[in-house]
Amino acid sequence: MKTKIIISTLALLASFNVYAERHNNQGTQYITDQQGFTLYSYDNDKNGISNCYGQCALSWQPYLYSEGANLREGWGTLRREDGTVQWTYNNKPLYKWVGDARVGDRYGDGLGGIWHMVERVQYVAPTRQTYNKPSRKRRYGGYGY
Repeated sequence: MKTKIIISTLALLASFNVYAERHNNQGTQYITDQQGFTLYSYDNDKNGISNCYGQCALSWQPYLYSEGANLREGWGTLRREDGTVQWTYNNKPLYKWVGDARVGDRYGDGLGGIWHMVERVQYVAPTRQTYNKPSRKRRYGGYGY
């Protein structure tokens, strides 16, 4: 009984962590799905709208949102024509390439000059500018004022 509860709890937790993780590739950070498969963007998608349907979607599978997943900074979703909900990153719909057979494969990057692995955007908090106060020491011209 205890084992079933632990397995059920782990499965439930895994279902809420469907947003992609970040992996480092020779200095470039790119995003993947929760299993570690590379995610891609499509140049023909515009303004957060997916233009990959039919044969395109068979080869470039939309990375679909699961109910209950938490959105993080830069992440969003869009509703596809078929009613499913697809993940976006920086307003770009995300896809998986069927040619990537193993975790870490990036064979879809650059295909046709229109498919690209999605690089992670580093969000940098704005820094507070410091104000240097002028010195209180007065300097007068050589006239003794």
